[in-house]
Amino acid sequence: MIPTVTKARIITLTSVGGGDLLPGLSMLLNELPRKSKVLVVEYPCMGIPRISYNTFDNKEAFERLHKQQSIDQLLLDFNRKELKPLHDYMVEYKGVDYLLINPRSMPDSPVTMKIKSNKTMMHLPVYLRQQLQEKYDFIIYVASGTMLHTMTFSSIKYADAAVFFNNTSVDFINTYTGYKRFSEVFGAAEERLFLFSGEGKFERKEKNFFKKASDLIKEISKLPPLEIPMQAAVLLVEEDIEESGEIPGIIDPMEYLEYSFTDSLQDDLITEDDQKNLQKLKQQVQRMLSESHLDHYVAAVNSSESEQKVMYLIADIIRDLTTYSFKMPREQVISWVQQEILKLGPVQPLVDDESVSSFEINGPEEVIVCRNGLNEHDTSIKFASVEDYIQIINKILEPIGKSFTGNTPIIDANRNGIRVNVIADTTTRDGVSARYPLVAVRKFPKDIFSDEEVVSYGNMNWEMIKVLRALTYAGVNITVAGSTDSGKTTTLSRLPLYMPKITRIMSIEDTEELRYAFKQAYRDYPNLPSLLTKEMDDPSKSIGMDKLIKAALRQRPDILVLGEVRDKLAGSQALIGMNTGHTTWSSVHAESMQETAVRWLQLNDSTEAAAAQVGRAIHIILFQERLDNGKCVVTEFGELLGFTKDSTPIINPYFVYDYEKRIHQRVGNITSDTILRKFKRKGIKIEEINTVLQGVTA
Repeated sequence: MIPTVTKARIITLTSVGGGDLLPGLSMLLNELPRKSKVLVVEYPCMGIPRISYNTFDNKEAFERLHKQQSIDQLLLDFNRKELKPLHDYMVEYKGVDYLLINPRSMPDSPVTMKIKSNKTMMHLPVYLRQQLQEKYDFIIYVASGTMLHTMTFSSIKYADAAVFFNNTSVDFINTYTGYKRFSEVFGAAEERLFLFSGEGKFERKEKNFFKKASDLIKEISKLPPLEIPMQAAVLLVEEDIEESGEIPGIIDPMEYLEYSFTDSLQDDLITEDDQKNLQKLKQQVQRMLSESHLDHYVAAVNSSESEQKVMYLIADIIRDLTTYSFKMPREQVISWVQQEILKLGPVQPLVDDESVSSFEINGPEEVIVCRNGLNEHDTSIKFASVEDYIQIINKILEPIGKSFTGNTPIIDANRNGIRVNVIADTTTRDGVSARYPLVAVRKFPKDIFSDEEVVSYGNMNWEMIKVLRALTYAGVNITVAGSTDSGKTTTLSRLPLYMPKITRIMSIEDTEELRYAFKQAYRDYPNLPSLLTKEMDDPSKSIGMDKLIKAALRQRPDILVLGEVRDKLAGSQALIGMNTGHTTWSSVHAESMQETAVRWLQLNDSTEAAAAQVGRAIHIILFQERLDNGKCVVTEFGELLGFTKDSTPIINPYFVYDYEKRIHQRVGNITSDTILRKFKRKGIKIEEINTVLQGVTA
């Protein structure tokens, strides 16, 4: 009779030589007491998915296996400290729970290569023991690696019983050698080590040699649970491992003889019960925010101050609630809920990183980051699953009242200084993206770059700055042009610096990017209203840029700022505004100064009359590019004097960029009658421009 135990027996089945363990596993499972609750864990020591291919003889059951339900995904999430409930990684088959190697993983690229530290792989067998030993009667670790493989070594060392299995006499030498070395060299107690042979005729004199699985199970069941030593500090921490030159997944076992686990191993990771309660608590807090603090909750999307307010509200709500109990500290609970509600999971570090200007997500493991102006595939940023990826998308959209559905396959949104474009996929949302949902995130500087920063960066030189200051102060119409992500918005956002603080500067955009009123540099500017276009299901009720320009002209603006002029309706209305005396700053997509003038002409039907109007309305063009070193630079800066009879722009450049020398060069002077007249009106003498600029600055 096998005695009843309150905790699972942890049995590691190994050959430490790469032999076939499946016959041994089958024999053990067949001899376990009926109605035993059993978990089988297949560690990816060598990355070969054997159990799923040999045990799941039912095609339908096999096809249910996927990456998210695997030991591979659990190991990645354990390493990131982003674990889901452990049962989410398991599959059940014929009454047994399995944690299996992803059957579609490749042995030449095992998951262990993606883990930075052996510490993670040493700890996982112990963590699973701690979390699951009260939920099962037997937990069988299957470790097919050698003693050099981290998880093979750890699962043997920290099991109640280690069963060294050989199915043939050929396997016996390696198996027996491993059995003896664990006792004589690695200090494992002999009573916890067992030899088990699948060949009935094979005989050994060792006390712990078994041919029958039933006898082996009875002997193992007599053992008391293994006590795993804990202490305040880990003797070999992650940094030590990395400096020692070890390869993750491979160790020198001699260096781990005295390895101890910290008392905080459980504290560092969230228990399964706590995870369930955290999810319930998060949902309750979200409901309470929506019911009682909706204004702040919605405003937190676009306001750092409101976000901080909601952080405090979440903390207060949780401290007052007594519905749920947690093993983790209360402050850790508060921090977790704050992050879940207000932050963006795996991509939050990219949002916080000031060196990152944009990033695109093509799928759970494909995140392309523009860092310091250069694109890179950031393999450290991954989502646990497609579901987690979609959850982050919904987190972005929910507070602003938008939903991620196939009914609206393309969604634009703003969230606290970032612009987000989401394209739904054909698989989960009946959208238009073939594989996964697509997300593009553009970040905008939290504040305005000073003149000194612009010159130091290389965007412009001091002479260009002085000319631009005079032109802006004089009230000329300025267009900033360039390709996507060339820095147009950043340059446009700096122009109010050169105007009196009381100037009424009204911005009009499709999505809020300029955000003048939120910039620290403009905290003393009280007159910076902004308008946003609004799309409706009924196009006739939509409010586009053309309608907003018409409305804005009735608001007595000193300056109109058009964030991005894209269509003819907006282009023609903007031209009307400029030709009626309203100073206008704008941005358009174009490939050069010349093409910028042509683009404005195209937006107004390219007629002879339009050429005359554009020639009078557009005074200054700044053309920007992102260079091969990642820097955004004004490469052309000058005036538009008009068009020839065949509609060719007449351009007078003041400055051009020398790509070889990487410097700006002065190539022309201000000649436009319109600009000179505006200078005269402001009392600016062209020959004394540098002297006068000192007065403008003051």
